[in-house]
Amino acid sequence: MTIRRDSLFPVFVLLGVGSIATAQDAATTNDAAVPAPAETSNGPDVSWRLGAFGEYHLKTDLDHHGDISLSRAGGEVGVNVPFGKAVFLDVAFREESSWYNFSNATDLGGSDSPWDGPMYDHRLISSLFVRHNDTWSYTLAGTIAWSHEDSTASESMTGGGLGIVTYSFSENFSLSAGIAASSRLERSARISPVLSIDWKVNDHWRVSGRGVGRLANRGPGLALLYSPGDTWTFGIGASYESREWRLDDQGVAPDGVAEDSRVPIEFSAVWKPSNRVSITGTIGVDAWAEYSLYDKNGDRIGDVQADPTPFVGLEAKLMF
Repeated sequence: MTIRRDSLFPVFVLLGVGSIATAQDAATTNDAAVPAPAETSNGPDVSWRLGAFGEYHLKTDLDHHGDISLSRAGGEVGVNVPFGKAVFLDVAFREESSWYNFSNATDLGGSDSPWDGPMYDHRLISSLFVRHNDTWSYTLAGTIAWSHEDSTASESMTGGGLGIVTYSFSENFSLSAGIAASSRLERSARISPVLSIDWKVNDHWRVSGRGVGRLANRGPGLALLYSPGDTWTFGIGASYESREWRLDDQGVAPDGVAEDSRVPIEFSAVWKPSNRVSITGTIGVDAWAEYSLYDKNGDRIGDVQADPTPFVGLEAKLMF
């Protein structure tokens, strides 16, 4: 089964309802069951966090010819600095490596393997959260990323930012809206509106645009969360992810650009034995995935789509 690009509009409409776009990357890395930093910090203490994750996407067929499997691993170190009880600065450095195992992928550039990897992504993320009053709050965020197979930092650097306004109708329901912009390798910048919902239905159920906080997630999403107590949270949701890298000077697209876009649907279980430790296990399926290849001038060489495939993931976080 293959989902074509022109059939994805309903998917993006669904995801847009619950997204903060790259704010999911930049504004907070807390579990979705935990409110945003400005809602949970009541003192002047600076908090640090460490996170690590790994995931594996099973082998699946590509359009017409070939197959692919995928592994990712990475980690994050971050700090949250409160200025009083209404202003919070969050800074994080995140590393991610991806290994693509192509086989006979001749429809993407005419080579058995259009890129070899590993593909590296390093990014510095900062966000400023300001709570004006019980009704209004604001988020400003920025990201600088270096994404490459084997190239210099200047050839692989991109940047982005966003601004978000949040209106809280009550303690249990808020809406956020804003705009996000990001540069892309050898292509025009992407500018898009963002919209998010956070609805605490009752003491156990919540609808959130922050999902379950997977470090591997790189885009807008929407999740339904269930927390039977303080220790466990279960979530089911969907998101849209997009990644790109500068390729090395070898292969079918020397100094070109590789792109991976996908829509994962996942079920996650978060175990939080204390306020300082959380472990998340995830199983899911990539409902849609597309791999694209561009030359060094940004001209598209080709793209292929992959059949839906299962994936599994594991993540650990430490707060101190």
